[in-house]
Amino acid sequence: MTFKVIKCIVYILLFLILLGACVAQRVGLMVLLSNIPAASSTASTTRNFGRKDGKSIKSTNIQTAHYFHLTIAMCIPYLLTSLIALFKWMLGTFPTPGVLTWITVLLSETIHSLGLCALVFWILPKYDVVSGALLLSATNILPSLLLVTCSGNVSGDSKVKAALKKSLDVFALICQASVVLLLFPFIDPTQRLANPEDKAVLVIGVLFTSIKCWETFVDGHIGLLNSQGLPDSGNYNNRFMNKILKIRFELQEGRSSVSMVAGVWKVIMTFAAVYLVMFLKGVDLKNTDKVFFVFTELHEDTTMQSSLLAVTIGGFVAYYAAYTACKLQMQIMSFAVPIVVSILVTLGILAGDCLHYVTGFIHNIFLFLEKCDVSPNVYYLGLSWLLSLLWVARHIWFPRQGRLEEYESLFINPYYCGILTCENLVLNRRRHNETVTYSCDGPDDQQEHFFIVKPRGVKQSNSSTQDATSADIPFIYACATMWHETKIEMTQLLKSLFRLDKEQALREQCAVLRNTEDVRDRFNYQAHIFFDDSLELNDDDKWEANVFVRTLVNVMSDACSAVHQRYMHLHAPYKVITPYGAQLIWEMPGGNLLYVHIKDKNKIRHRKRWSQVMYMYYLLGYHLLKDSAEDIAKQINPEIPVDKKHISEMIDLDTKRKSKNTFILTLDGDTDFSPGSVRVLLDKMSNEKVGAVCGRTHPIGSGPLVWYQKFEYAVGHWLQKSTEQVLGCVLCSPGCFSLLRASALMDDNIMRAYTTLPTKPGHFLQYDQGEDRWLCTLLLQQGYRIDYAASADCYSYAPEGFAEFFNQRRRWTPSILANIIDLLSSSETTVARNSDISYLYIAYQMVMMAATVLGPGTVIVMIARALEAVFAPGLIYAYLMSFLIPTIFTIACFTTSTKIQLTLAAIFSAIYAFIMMAVIAGTVVIAFQKSFLHPSVLFTTILSVLYILSGLLHWKEISCLPHGFLFFLCIPSGYLLLFIYSLCNLNIVSWGTREIPRRKTKNELAAEKETEVKKKKEKKRDGLFARLFFSSTYIQELKQLQLKTNVLDDVVTLLRQMNDNIAKLLDQSPADQPQTQSSHKSAVAYSLYEPDTEIPSSTEEPLPTEDEPETDYYRGNHWAHDPALGNGPVLTLIGKEKDFWNVLIEKYIKPIEKDSQKENQNKAELIELRNNVCFLMVMTNVLWIAINFMFLLSETATFTIEYNLNGKVFVLKIDILELLFIIFFTVLILIQFWGMLLLRWETFLHLISRTSLKGTMEEQTHQLMEKLEETTELTTEYDEDQDHIYIRLRDVVTGGITARRLATTRRLNLSMTATRLNGNRDLTSTVLGDLGTSRYTRPRKYTAGQNAYRRNTGQNMLRHRYSRKMYDYVVAEAKRGNRTSGVYVPKSYYNDDVPNVDTSLPGTMGRAFAKQMTYLKHAPRQRADTRVDMSHLW
Repeated sequence: MTFKVIKCIVYILLFLILLGACVAQRVGLMVLLSNIPAASSTASTTRNFGRKDGKSIKSTNIQTAHYFHLTIAMCIPYLLTSLIALFKWMLGTFPTPGVLTWITVLLSETIHSLGLCALVFWILPKYDVVSGALLLSATNILPSLLLVTCSGNVSGDSKVKAALKKSLDVFALICQASVVLLLFPFIDPTQRLANPEDKAVLVIGVLFTSIKCWETFVDGHIGLLNSQGLPDSGNYNNRFMNKILKIRFELQEGRSSVSMVAGVWKVIMTFAAVYLVMFLKGVDLKNTDKVFFVFTELHEDTTMQSSLLAVTIGGFVAYYAAYTACKLQMQIMSFAVPIVVSILVTLGILAGDCLHYVTGFIHNIFLFLEKCDVSPNVYYLGLSWLLSLLWVARHIWFPRQGRLEEYESLFINPYYCGILTCENLVLNRRRHNETVTYSCDGPDDQQEHFFIVKPRGVKQSNSSTQDATSADIPFIYACATMWHETKIEMTQLLKSLFRLDKEQALREQCAVLRNTEDVRDRFNYQAHIFFDDSLELNDDDKWEANVFVRTLVNVMSDACSAVHQRYMHLHAPYKVITPYGAQLIWEMPGGNLLYVHIKDKNKIRHRKRWSQVMYMYYLLGYHLLKDSAEDIAKQINPEIPVDKKHISEMIDLDTKRKSKNTFILTLDGDTDFSPGSVRVLLDKMSNEKVGAVCGRTHPIGSGPLVWYQKFEYAVGHWLQKSTEQVLGCVLCSPGCFSLLRASALMDDNIMRAYTTLPTKPGHFLQYDQGEDRWLCTLLLQQGYRIDYAASADCYSYAPEGFAEFFNQRRRWTPSILANIIDLLSSSETTVARNSDISYLYIAYQMVMMAATVLGPGTVIVMIARALEAVFAPGLIYAYLMSFLIPTIFTIACFTTSTKIQLTLAAIFSAIYAFIMMAVIAGTVVIAFQKSFLHPSVLFTTILSVLYILSGLLHWKEISCLPHGFLFFLCIPSGYLLLFIYSLCNLNIVSWGTREIPRRKTKNELAAEKETEVKKKKEKKRDGLFARLFFSSTYIQELKQLQLKTNVLDDVVTLLRQMNDNIAKLLDQSPADQPQTQSSHKSAVAYSLYEPDTEIPSSTEEPLPTEDEPETDYYRGNHWAHDPALGNGPVLTLIGKEKDFWNVLIEKYIKPIEKDSQKENQNKAELIELRNNVCFLMVMTNVLWIAINFMFLLSETATFTIEYNLNGKVFVLKIDILELLFIIFFTVLILIQFWGMLLLRWETFLHLISRTSLKGTMEEQTHQLMEKLEETTELTTEYDEDQDHIYIRLRDVVTGGITARRLATTRRLNLSMTATRLNGNRDLTSTVLGDLGTSRYTRPRKYTAGQNAYRRNTGQNMLRHRYSRKMYDYVVAEAKRGNRTSGVYVPKSYYNDDVPNVDTSLPGTMGRAFAKQMTYLKHAPRQRADTRVDMSHLW
């Protein structure tokens, strides 16, 4: 409710601000124009502008000053454009357009500047203010012409409607061209443009000025893609059109580079044009040197000053308010309406003032009284100009862009016009979100063809509406990776997946019931869970699912019941045996599928990165490509021969189109999120340059370590991620909750590079220790942007134990350093490819990197100074004391085990906590004994204030602020001890968290038990003497060693004899040999080991019996019949999907064979890397500490400041190095705080744009979702439908149905059922209720409402299961014979069996519906008896 009120206020404020700014700008412009004479005025009159000294200024000088008043008003937007473009260029890189584009832009800007100056300084001063205000609307001749000739049917209208619109476009062009009628006396009897040069200037002015927004109206008739994704042949080879689109394409990609120069160029041309006009009008240019003097004198003239401010500030305010309104999707009420009203209000103010010569406030300040001359004919003609402008700019009433679009997606040109502000805003607004692309053909792909891609959501004339809409609906694959999660963590993830299933199904139902093609907030959905190391050997040495998989299966129904708030018994999973392990498949209540992929580490590589490789290639490389191939196959006419290259191009284009709208939601095994957070991530994906977007991660758990991490995560997101988002883009999108675009992942340099095996020591740190950050580094290096959505919240369990926390950060820290170093080392290439990363951003990351590297040394210096300030042991002793703990811990990390290291780290952390209390005390001592203005006191105060302000601005997370005190106490532990531990254990590449000991087999346990019993017996038999001296074990080992020595001597003797025998055999002839050489060698080799046995005739390995251990877990499929996994059907994967997995496993994810030599080499290289990195870090920090120590010891870089406070003189002694250090970090914190403020504003706009007001379509949908929840009851038992579910799942597995095809099938069936019910307005209004007056239902924590979808077995379609109450009403209405509803029940209804009745309805309603129909067959047939009162349903 709070945001609804705020949004209403924003609506009103934007309306009033835009209205007031446009009116003020337009009135101020007319006032300035009214003080410019129509012709040259050489009279030497004077005028007093309220000067206190009584002096006057000559009117000739005043006229010159007024010229420059208007010139400044015209040039300020140009200068702002150049500055904004320069700022963007500093924060990003943009391609430089070609020579033709530069020439075109500079030429068009020159023409526009000349035309605008001619209109403002030559034509408008000749007319009265009302006629001049109307004449501003007659500057759109070229847009009107382009609308007729170069614009297509972007709205998908019918031929009749399109022809009618085209006729009105022609009429609007005629109205705009009617401005030339001003040259004739019957329109303007006063003949204000009697001179030939005036007539020429009028034509030049209105025509040249209209060139500004030509790009907005060049679209449909030029190289448009057809429905099959190929360019139309009509304009494909048109060279002129191709050049125009090439210019548009280069401006689309590199407009900022052009705008920097174009803005300055327009300023130069404007001043030149003003001087030219003044010269042609006979203005005395000799007095131009007195212009600045006149400016200083005119500041006392409040009228002129106010008019100039109204034009300049009003124009900028109108520009920003219009942009904000369009960004928040308030375009109609807060953009289109106020602009149109402002034009009418301005005309009313000017006309009313001119009609009252005595009371008019504008008339009294006119320098030239003839400015209020009335020309009624011009007024009538001006009305046609205004109406034609509104028709040409009619697209402002039908916005097609999404929420929170960038400025480039909303407006064509990056700046506004200081004179034609209203006209420029409406014409500069994009008509649709079209983009220009190109293809290459010819020899060596040298010939480029440019064409426009039709915007999303536009109807195709030759394709069905349903297909077009389905293609625009995003598809989300939720992919979670699991390993050793607990039951609570698994339940948390499953609840989130079921929650998303509810949201998707209900939103789809609402869209179908409303018969709308709006794709906002709609999405397709499928869930996948990839389980690592999920099979183990049982006591019988047979493979079975481990305890974690069993736990997941057991909590499935519990999680579903918790989401639906009633008991839900899910069916047993469908089991599919795959080449990598197995799949367990569930159909969720919303009709979406949930896959659990069980990985066998003997068949496939384990760990998170290889699970990500699995779902990337499976969902994107297999499903997406297969879906595109099936779609293209349906479009191809079998009677027309098509070559393979053409088909391949069609599949590529279709795949690219779908991949941009397909996303992977990466999740951890314990992530908790809401569907609203997913929709926030989807909003960020409106920019196709965004390859990934992450949300705000909240650590959950209990204990001091979790408190520490809460504040750490909060500060990292509040300041660091916010600054990265503003200055460039985020460096890391965590895998616990991120949305990845398929088209970005499918880039060959990303997906294939992500499968690379580590070959160097640094690769182990970068590839496997932090796979999420490495994937993001690949995206950035390839040119994609990574965004951060602060309002997309997710919750994940954080380490609660000290050892687990240190091991997690031991894995993260080297990975972060390795990836940042990789990014910085490739900065030149990355900056060239990525437009969101600039050298300024690279410099910022270098500074952050340097601060990280010097962090341990900085902490040591801070502790030493605190000890000196509090205990005063002397500077040398203070530094030695601060060095003691880091030195001991570093040595321990190199020499002791991990367990000892962690124990010492815990002890030293507690000691450092007490030392940090001393730091706090030292700061207080310095503040009271020395001065509050001491740099350390100021820095601490500023840091604390900024943190508190950041917490207040994130008011929902303000509970994290109290944990800041604990975070402060743990700074040495987190930035010193943890850093040392991470680098000293850099050679350890194990996961470190959630690791459990491997379950031992029955034979291994028996062998261990036997060994232990044997040792006990030997120990008992040896007695006291053996315990003191030699035991029997040692004696036995000596005997065995002697025996081995004797055996070796015998072997050596035997080998010598063999050598002699072989030499003799070689001297014999081949005929004398009884067998071949190979068989002889085999026999010899065999006789070495089994001299008394015969060689078997067959080398085939005997098949294992039932009691023997399985060497391959596929034999017998023992795990598939495990009762813990349910009694669902078992199926072996076959066909193309099985072949795909076999190829993928063989090529990328086959288990790596163990190579002891290679492993030892890798260990040695990692140890060497560890030593080098640690040596470098130690030397760097020691030098940094030594520099600080020497400066303090010598006191050569200190200075003193004396100041008087309350009559007391204070002397402040400051170290220069300390001051510079504090200034450096203060500036860094202020930059991050500034970035946080900008991101908070963006987040606020995002929340406002997502908030729906009562009465809007989105709010009605939300109310409908709540009502459907009340009227829809899900069946709690799935037993009656399990057979149908298994048949549908079998069709999916065996038929290879892709996820997108499955979603389309569900949508088609749903539309057959619900949309036709929606056709009866009476029925719809009764079922949906009066949404405007319906009672408000309190929303739950997550968006409520859900219907279960099923698929009809016979027709292979999903079906929708209504509640019993809804059955009653639908059947009753159908029995009443309401033909308009589209639900027609034939006369055979009363005599035929239930199946015939069931199929008579559109779609099928399920068994419960059939039972209800059977009951109604024998019920009374009176109309009144079958009518159901729906009032109790709500």
